[in-house]
Order: sequence, then structure tokens, then C-alpha cells
Amino acid sequence: METAAIDDLDRAILDELRIDGRISWRELGERVGLGATATADRVRRLTDAGVITRFTTVIDPAARGSGLRAIVDLRLGAGTHPDEFGRWSSHSAEVQGIGKECEADGGENRVLEGVNLLVWHGGRVGLVGPNGAGKSTLLRILSGEMAADSGSMTIHKGVKVALHDQRPPRDSGLTLEDYLYSGRADTIETEKELEALEQRMSDGDHGEETMRRYTSAQQRLELAGGYRWRDEVVSVLRGLGFDDSQLTRQLDTFSGGELTRASLARALAAGYLGQGTEPL
Repeated sequence: METAAIDDLDRAILDELRIDGRISWRELGERVGLGATATADRVRRLTDAGVITRFTTVIDPAARGSGLRAIVDLRLGAGTHPDEFGRWSSHSAEVQGIGKECEADGGENRVLEGVNLLVWHGGRVGLVGPNGAGKSTLLRILSGEMAADSGSMTIHKGVKVALHDQRPPRDSGLTLEDYLYSGRADTIETEKELEALEQRMSDGDHGEETMRRYTSAQQRLELAGGYRWRDEVVSVLRGLGFDDSQLTRQLDTFSGGELTRASLARALAAGYLGQGTEPL
């Protein structure tokens, strides 16, 4: 969506609201250098323009008498935000309220709790924190390699999430080939779905629902590279200096540098390069 009426103050307001969508008019104004009334006027104008889809002003009982009773709770319109050129573009991924417990020292450790994250198309986000803060856990949840215990995650249609492992699972018992293909778990599941549906059809099931599912699965497999997708994945590996004789070697037989290249190959292959998709 193109918007000609957006200026630097509007962008500053929207940037603050990306961080904290529930904030008093006064505090929001102080952050961007405006009064509360002027800030409210700009938010209403952005709402009229469709940049903000809705906002509500509610009363915070704890703030009665403090002059901060008006709280704005709003949502940006249809995942829109200005890029560095001032255009408005969609977001690629959003997580809300993500929580995760992991085993540590014989017990459960709450690694993540109430995590919110929004990644805009074309944007760059850095996760900074000490060891054990949950950075890798969050990335594995985003990539689908790990399930969250709570919260929700939305990946925009057409976006593929690829994880470049900081430490590939050397002790997992996987071969290089298995590790490489594990980045395409969704494609493997599609193949299994097609095989099951073909068996049903060979048994005489040609119902409308079966045919619809079969057509949908075929389209997904075609988008992922068709039945030759494994050849394309291996070609990525070859391009990073590996040869076919190494495919059946266990990960624990490779050096650290080789494992880093293997992880990069897996991430590149998981992005469906050349297939018209949008890696995150």
C-alpha cells in the first residue's frame, strides 16, 4: 500500500507501537517528542488512512488520578510497515506469546515466556542475549524444528524459514544426506501424503475430497521442485565443496568447518531456491 501522507513523526509513532501496542497517549507522545493531543490526532489520521486498522481507548484503573488514564490498544493494518524507502510492505512472520520449557540440570527450565516478534518483509532482526537466554530455541520454533508450549506463530504465505545451525547435531547419528534432507521435512511429508492418496485411489476411492487433496499435494510438491527435488538439494551440497561419496558419512566424522558448510547447504536447500518462494 502506498501512502503519500506518511512523514518521519508518523514513522516514529509506528515504530514505537511495534514495540509496545498498549501505551498511554502521554508516554507515546513523550517518546516521539509530541504532546498527547497531537499524538492522538496523528494516530487517528493513520487510522483513517488504513495504516492502523483499529484502536481503542480504555481506562486503566491503576492509573486513576495520575493523568494517564487513556491507554491506546491498536493493531497495524494488514501487516503494513514502511521500509527504508518509505513504502509499505507486509510482514513475513509473527509470533505472539510464545513460551517454551526445556530440560536443564535434571529439571524443567522456562526458557521462553510471552515472547512477541514481528519480522517485516525485507527487514533484518538481530537476537541478542547471553548463553541460555533462548535465542536458538526461538529460531528452532520459527523454523518448525521445535514446537512451542504456548502462544501462536504465523508465517506469511509463500515464506520459507531456513535455519543455519550454529552447532549441527554431530551426535544425532544422522548421515550427511539425512541431515540435508531434514531441512525439507515438509516436502517429505507431502510425498508421504501423495503415496497414501495414490494407494486409496488404487483401492477404488475416487471421491471428490480424495481428488482435491491429491491435486493440492501435487501442486505443493511441484512448487518444492517436483520428484527431482533431492537432486537439486544435493547440487547445493556439491556447490559447497562436497562430493557424492560423502553423503552416507555420519555427521560426527566431519570437521567443524565441514559441518558449518553442511548446515549452510541445508539452510539454502530449505529455502527452495529458484522455486519462486521467499526465504526468511
